[in-house]
Amino acid sequence: MPALLELHGVAKTFGGQRALIGVDLALDAGSIHALVGLNGSGKSTLVKLLAGVHAPDPGWSATIDGAPFPLGHPKAAQVAGLRFVHQDLGLVPELSVTDNFLLGRPYPLRHLGTIDWSAARAQARDALGGLGYDVDVTMPVARLTTAERTAVAIARAVSHGGSAAKVLVLDEPTAALTAGEVAQLFRILRDLRAQGLGVLLVSHHLEEVFEVSDTVTVLRDGARVATAATAALSEQDLLELLVGAPIDAASAAVRAPVHRGSRCLEVAGLSAAGISSVDLTVHAGEIVGVAGIAGSGRESLLPAIFGAAARQGVVRVRGEALPAERPGDAIRLGLGYLAGDRARTAVLDHMSVQENLTLPRIVTHARGMLIDRSREVNETGFWIDRLKVRPRSPRAVLTSCSGGNQQKVLLGRWLRLQPHALLADEPTQGIDIPSRLAVHHIIRRAADDGMSFLLCSADTEELAEVCHRVLVMRRGAVVAELSGDDVRRDTIDALSVAGERAHARG
Repeated sequence: MPALLELHGVAKTFGGQRALIGVDLALDAGSIHALVGLNGSGKSTLVKLLAGVHAPDPGWSATIDGAPFPLGHPKAAQVAGLRFVHQDLGLVPELSVTDNFLLGRPYPLRHLGTIDWSAARAQARDALGGLGYDVDVTMPVARLTTAERTAVAIARAVSHGGSAAKVLVLDEPTAALTAGEVAQLFRILRDLRAQGLGVLLVSHHLEEVFEVSDTVTVLRDGARVATAATAALSEQDLLELLVGAPIDAASAAVRAPVHRGSRCLEVAGLSAAGISSVDLTVHAGEIVGVAGIAGSGRESLLPAIFGAAARQGVVRVRGEALPAERPGDAIRLGLGYLAGDRARTAVLDHMSVQENLTLPRIVTHARGMLIDRSREVNETGFWIDRLKVRPRSPRAVLTSCSGGNQQKVLLGRWLRLQPHALLADEPTQGIDIPSRLAVHHIIRRAADDGMSFLLCSADTEELAEVCHRVLVMRRGAVVAELSGDDVRRDTIDALSVAGERAHARG
């Protein structure tokens, strides 16, 4: 009997880089199939191919219920019965539960063509009730709990009009949920499984895989390396499939850090969204990495330290306390922040290399009430030459440059201020290999000159290449510290996902 969803030979290449390499996948009706892999393994690419966001390379085949299914076409995915709940849920916070539930489908109408709001609200209420939620459907989604918002997204997905839902794909649905909310979600998934749906669950958390899935497929470096019944695997088996090498995941060797100078950045009892009581120290000239899977708290750490997000706890720069939510004070004290989402939070669209570079402290070029543009151009030219930015024009629009050159300019933005410490979030995300090597060289050279770095990255190979020490986060806390010979990709990967079940039981 054929599987509900079958994929054969699915591959995808981006700019010469192979994101997926001939992947096969079979999902049965009435089953929960976990798709796991470390960062960069190809999970997100496969989900986007199923959703029609990307088109696959030639040579693939796909069927749903035995019928051919064209990958790379969003409408075809909808018609075929594929439904998706992405990590960001795709909800509009200001709209009501009813409006969010009906996004993408017709509202019920009265005979005069006006919206039948009673019927619309009944549809939303019934769909959520079927999942075990009693929610005021007139309420804005922004006022719901995270679990309730997830339920709205699932209810919308499985009850969407036009065709019956057959396959539900969930991408990291538990990243922002508490343990109790995760249990509620798993009850929903088991109910959907009992109704005959096939559920494809993308998750980093091993305890979730073992708790709720029937089958698990492991991707590594774009290729499928194993598919097995979940019950046939131990946690050690799954860790070794994820990492690709024999490991002792239970032993987290914690050695004394390499102290290269005086204390530069100190964090004590830091709590923020997704973070609980984090302590860390970075010394002068030291590059400290922070690793962690999605939802570990890694993504929230640097904004909270810098003051771009609310936090509690103590942050000191060279012994001086930094008030919470005061980025201006952070810069004054010698702390810089290279944001991870370059396009959304760091680059000024339609402004030049020069304007983007000098933004944090334009006053250095002030003459009275005016800006001395010639001095600004001269300084920008210095950094263009030092960082090898191309094109070499200070007045080039930054967004016309490649991603690697944009990143060099953003690094230069902070290096020109000579901060004591730089918080760098995903410093080489989305740039090519030569640019990545150039950025690593810039960071190492600045550290040799005494600057401290706290570097968060989903790329554990990058952390192993660049960092003197690596802190590993899970569930909002630092759970391991690696230094010396222990700073290896396989060790970082293993500690990022190891011990999840034990942690959940505790």
